[in-house]
Amino acid sequence: MTRDAEFRGSTAAAETYRKLTDALHRGIFTPGSRLPGERDLAVSLGVSRSTLRQALGELAEQGTLERSSQRGWFVARRVVGEPPSTLQSFTEMARARGLTPQSRILAKRQRPAGFEEAERLRIAPAARLLEVSRLRSLDQVPICVDTSVIVMDQAAGIAEVDLTDRSLYETLEQCWSARSSRTRPKAPRSCPA
Repeated sequence: MTRDAEFRGSTAAAETYRKLTDALHRGIFTPGSRLPGERDLAVSLGVSRSTLRQALGELAEQGTLERSSQRGWFVARRVVGEPPSTLQSFTEMARARGLTPQSRILAKRQRPAGFEEAERLRIAPAARLLEVSRLRSLDQVPICVDTSVIVMDQAAGIAEVDLTDRSLYETLEQCWSARSSRTRPKAPRSCPA
């Protein structure tokens, strides 16, 4: 029998481990947050501090929790990386890792395309563009500021769409049949504002 299987038996420590794991999965303790003190946590779980420490130790060995001397136990922060050679939208990447993507509009403006930009986008100079800057977050933790430029002739009505907490790629695909690999979208569909 493996150590992991032994630990997950029917002992008080195993039951405490299950309760803590469940609380972590339900988001009661979020990544980076400090757990209550051992005494309070043991009382709330109805176990001794010794039993609690066994369960906390197992979670620490798995990388789920981190112990900081003199400060207590913390939920490990999840490190988010992108697999090599994989093109994913921010939303796809977040969902694939079980995270909740959020976005907040910082700026949204219509403007003409400059010469170099028009050449890169293969459009006429001065073609109408929509520039949207958004603060992107994962599980309410700010990650980056993302600025997207959309050719308005290829996504008529995009300026009226609220992109707060919406995937730009999914919106373009659903409403205009546009994919990031295409340069010319199909005829527009009806799209909610």
